[in-house]
Amino acid sequence: MKKTLLSLLLLASTLYADAEKGKAVYAANCAICHTINGGNAFGPDFNLVSYTRTKEEIEHYAKDPYSLAEAFGYSANAMPTLP
Repeated sequence: MKKTLLSLLLLASTLYADAEKGKAVYAANCAICHTINGGNAFGPDFNLVSYTRTKEEIEHYAKDPYSLAEAFGYSANAMPTLP
């Protein structure tokens, strides 16, 4: 029982740390152009993006937006390449 509880606590702390890292990445690189769950911004809302793109597509697009801009139906691309 203790081993299971410890495993769950470790998993929860890892997920929390990943979420915190994600928040920091969003704040530093994305928030200027994208909203989450509504709002008015230059780029599409991330909630909508998550329903129309796979995780792999999003990762690839963030690393090389120019390669997928046309394939995603964008006539132009204003998104910078991210590390």
